[in-house]
Amino acid sequence: MAAKQGAKLVLASRSEDALCQLSDEINQAGGQSVYVVADVSQQADVLRIA
Repeated sequence: MAAKQGAKLVLASRSEDALCQLSDEINQAGGQSVYVVADVSQQADVLRIA
């Protein structure tokens, strides 16, 4: 829904396969997204997302 409203999305999760698939779906539908494989319980990963 956010992508349809023009938001540029940054997706984050530990599952690269799921992220890649979701990002592809968003981009193919005309949205803009990138993804970062990350574990949000790790401070270094959270900083990398930012």
